[in-house]
Amino acid sequence: MKTLTQKLYRIADFNTQALGTVFWAFSKKFLAAFIIVPLFTQPTFAGVCSFNGDTTISANCEGGVIASADSTIVINSGVVLDLASSDLTVNNGVDIAAFTNNGTINGGSDTQNFRAYRGNDIGAFTNNGAVTLNGTQAFYIYNEVGDHGTFSNTGTWNSNGVQSFFSAFGTTWTSFTNSGSFSANGNASLYLNGAGSITTFTNSGTLTTDGNNSFTLDTGYTITNFVNSGTWALGTAGAAISGTIVALTNTGTITGTLKNLGGTITTFNNDGVVAYQNDVPVNYNVIVNSASDFGKVTFTQPTGALAFGISSGSSVTDGQTYAGVLAGLAASNLSATSGPFKNTGGQSFVWTLKNSSGSTWDLVVDGDSDGDGVANFADAYPNDPTRSVAPVPVMSALGFFLLVGLLGVLGIRRLRA
Repeated sequence: MKTLTQKLYRIADFNTQALGTVFWAFSKKFLAAFIIVPLFTQPTFAGVCSFNGDTTISANCEGGVIASADSTIVINSGVVLDLASSDLTVNNGVDIAAFTNNGTINGGSDTQNFRAYRGNDIGAFTNNGAVTLNGTQAFYIYNEVGDHGTFSNTGTWNSNGVQSFFSAFGTTWTSFTNSGSFSANGNASLYLNGAGSITTFTNSGTLTTDGNNSFTLDTGYTITNFVNSGTWALGTAGAAISGTIVALTNTGTITGTLKNLGGTITTFNNDGVVAYQNDVPVNYNVIVNSASDFGKVTFTQPTGALAFGISSGSSVTDGQTYAGVLAGLAASNLSATSGPFKNTGGQSFVWTLKNSSGSTWDLVVDGDSDGDGVANFADAYPNDPTRSVAPVPVMSALGFFLLVGLLGVLGIRRLRA
């Protein structure tokens, strides 16, 4: 038999184990709640953002008003600027020296989330983080009386609503640069309108405008230099150009169809394979890198006539044929089918467009040693630029009479025979 002391000890030991089991069960539930709950917790915001002079936003906040002139604004990495709950506006006549986003700007699908439209100049707008402004005219920028500086996206930018990236009414930018991912897939999502301009538009990343006229360059707007060395995805109706591009240079990839709807592309320099519709460029220069690497364009519904040429800096070879440089063009769409070319080393060539079949044209390049515009194979004096055709032989009077006499003698003999 167990003594009373032993019984009390067993009861105490059981109660201790039971208490430990209950405590551990409670602890597990508490710990699970502690771990799981934050996974479903939305970011907390400290209220409306406060902008006072040069400002660095280091905590999540909503919208606000920029009222200090020539200020520098920085959104820190890891910070969310919520524009879906409250808009961000710039006061009348207030200029911004620089606005840099290293965090996240989220405007959802709300309208006119970021507004700088009352005589505001932006020196530099830079996104290194993530921006979502998918509402109608969400990034609402225009300035009829001043100039904006640079717009640069190295991160991710989404403006997929109607005119979501709205730069209109004469707005001028020094440059627009995308080296990240810029998506504008809605109706006229990247909207450039009015008597404004962008001096240099550069895409070395991925520019996606493959919705309904997603890239709209409207009447009166001018891009001086458009350089694509990345990927520009257009889809079947992603571009509507009715403004002016002075020089369009493509050394990257353009997918879909580039539509020129009554606009002007003064010079198109091309190293890729491009589908082009409607009004042809004034000048088209093919970029030739090698016998197998050169630009090609297929035109549909072409109107007008283009001046063909070889882009400076191209590397061509004497006697080489570059097949299918142009397709879809009639002879009436070409202002000339031959012309001169000189490479950066000073060597001269003559190019000829030859209609290989239907509406397809091959480029044939021949050397021109003296640079007189006549190919060596057709030049009687390939090293003398002052002449290319051999002179017609001239016979003296005495020689002429001797020849006539000889022919007469031969004729008489033939008759006697």
